[in-house]
Amino acid sequence: MAGHVDESNGTNMDASFPQGLIRWAGHRDGGVRRPFHRESGRPTGEQIETPLVRRLNRWVDDLVSSKGGPRAVLLVGGPGNGKTDAVEGCIEAFDAALGAGGELLERFASKYRVTAEQIPPRRVTIDVTGFPNSEGLGGIATISLVQDATENDPARQASAEALLLDDLSDILDPDRPGIFLCCVNRGILASVASLAAASGGHAETERLVSAITAAATSGPNQPPCWPLGEAPHIAIWPMDVESLVAAPVGEGEQSVAHRIFEIALDERKWQEPCDLKSRCPFCQNRKLLSRKGAVDDLARLLHYYELASGKRWTFRDLFSLIAYLLVGDSAELKVNDRRVSPCEWAAAQNRLASEGRAGTVERDRAPYLLASRLYHHRLFPEWPGFDRGEHRKAKHALIKDESGDSGLARAKAFFRFVARASDLAALASGDVPDRVRRSFCSTLDPALATGNSVLISRPGEEYSIAQIEDRFSMSIREGLELVSTQIEPLERDILEQLAEADESLVEDRFPRNRTRQARLLQATIRQFAARFVKRSLGARRGVCRDNELFAEYLEAINNSSELQAVRKEMRKLLHDADDRFRAGLATTFGQPVAERSRDIALVIHEKIKIKAHPPSGGRDRPQSLLPYLVVKGHAVALTFDLFRALCDVSDGLHEASLPPEIYSLLGRVKSMVSGKVVRDPEVLAEEPTIVLGSGRESIEYVDGHFEFTRSTD
Repeated sequence: MAGHVDESNGTNMDASFPQGLIRWAGHRDGGVRRPFHRESGRPTGEQIETPLVRRLNRWVDDLVSSKGGPRAVLLVGGPGNGKTDAVEGCIEAFDAALGAGGELLERFASKYRVTAEQIPPRRVTIDVTGFPNSEGLGGIATISLVQDATENDPARQASAEALLLDDLSDILDPDRPGIFLCCVNRGILASVASLAAASGGHAETERLVSAITAAATSGPNQPPCWPLGEAPHIAIWPMDVESLVAAPVGEGEQSVAHRIFEIALDERKWQEPCDLKSRCPFCQNRKLLSRKGAVDDLARLLHYYELASGKRWTFRDLFSLIAYLLVGDSAELKVNDRRVSPCEWAAAQNRLASEGRAGTVERDRAPYLLASRLYHHRLFPEWPGFDRGEHRKAKHALIKDESGDSGLARAKAFFRFVARASDLAALASGDVPDRVRRSFCSTLDPALATGNSVLISRPGEEYSIAQIEDRFSMSIREGLELVSTQIEPLERDILEQLAEADESLVEDRFPRNRTRQARLLQATIRQFAARFVKRSLGARRGVCRDNELFAEYLEAINNSSELQAVRKEMRKLLHDADDRFRAGLATTFGQPVAERSRDIALVIHEKIKIKAHPPSGGRDRPQSLLPYLVVKGHAVALTFDLFRALCDVSDGLHEASLPPEIYSLLGRVKSMVSGKVVRDPEVLAEEPTIVLGSGRESIEYVDGHFEFTRSTD
């Protein structure tokens, strides 16, 4: 059953899935929240409960029940993090707690209900004294909302920065008779700080902005956010710190992403499965992700990407990702340049694959296009083109004219697909599909995973990545026999074709001067088949590139003893082979020297202490995922890349072979520590040594005197 498609925007006029999921994308009307517009920005149809939403609801209850609390709340973060939805949910909570029966919500909504030519107000203030339960608020008479502090006020001739400066100056008074809610980003906070300093007369506001910025910044031992330590009548909450794909630490509940997927996969929201059944990738995506543990494994991969990239998946990102994985973009769903529903597109491709004219590009690519729409292949859509150099020569020599050989025709179809795979994947528009192709795929691709991670578990037997690779290296037919029951019908269709191509590329079937080219094409197809299967099984089981290293990193984050082991490796890198710290005097007080023989270093025997700080968060701050190493007062974020480098050094990698960015980071840390060490009067009491050049000459400070020594070695 297919719904009607609106040709103007490619969306379904009814909301049933899978077609209705297209509206979830961030660049669609359903993916961007407009204040108090119920039809926008809540693709799930309801507010998703997060730790912040629960915090705001408790805060509202405390205020209305006279328990007190902050009177000003600022939500700090960039677009797509859910600020607008959170403050609107907060107004809904006030409406319920005050017994307003929807009237408070309607008063706010009416202010934002403007025509396309009008600009909504920057700040809305509503009197709340007339509601049934308003007495519990004590002296609080109004609720003010600044939905977007970067916007100007049409009624006032002032910049957004000046208006926010006035707002912050106003909330300095802890006894002001109103509640203030504000959505703000870090950029405008920095501009307001500069404006306050330049204008003069705003010293207290400048200190408040500094306190807000410090509380909203990640790091070890950061000040509290809720409430602010310096202004307990004000609370702020950074929106881009907590992960939406990782389960809350110690709370025994699912992640926010799980709740969103639960709504997206609700069978009641989906059309009846189409006639293709398991050969419809869209219907099959819902079935696959509805299996026990499937969303857990997908969320694990999404979390690994956060750890590797340092970027959090926002609400808008997740909605866009779900639309991309389950159904795609309307630009991808065309048949003869006409937009169709997902299931209609799948039916058309299936007809092409089975009934299309033999040898045409459309028929050759159809099976691959169908399989590429399975969610796990959408996560990892990139393939080499195999269209240059020796591959191009071999293709032209052996399969350009397949001469009726069906196996060579299958090989030709394969190479036709991979030659355009990247272009076809790029049809999905938007930031999230682009991020998946350019960053996510290369970072986590299961096709590049190696080792003994198990991908197949059956009663009495298990098969690892290495064993699966071995089977496919012998022949695709052997590999297919091993994985046949573990993969999807659409994937089996492709492997059957590739097995036939593999058998037709046996070198004995070609003249001696073509055997090398036959081996090249055969090895390429076998490697593709192995990686195709690794992507299928790995993505659906949460196994990826550097899988074991990610698990170790998470263990280090969550286990203080493991974090201490990492600290020790960092200490080894900062000290020389004799466990001493060398502070470069030439680079600390001057410029780098061109020759090592002219270098001067202060060598101290006391070890540089490194403290490990696990991720912070809890009652008064959002839960961070990033641990820190504090070296002589300098905080160094223990990123995944740094953790991997420390593990590599522990396994025997030489420091000079570290990635350039890590080697540079260590150099900066050493420079910062050197700057403190060489200026520390207490260092002289430890009788340090100044080493000149390569170390044959040195100066020691002993009993208040300098002693020069020259080695005779």
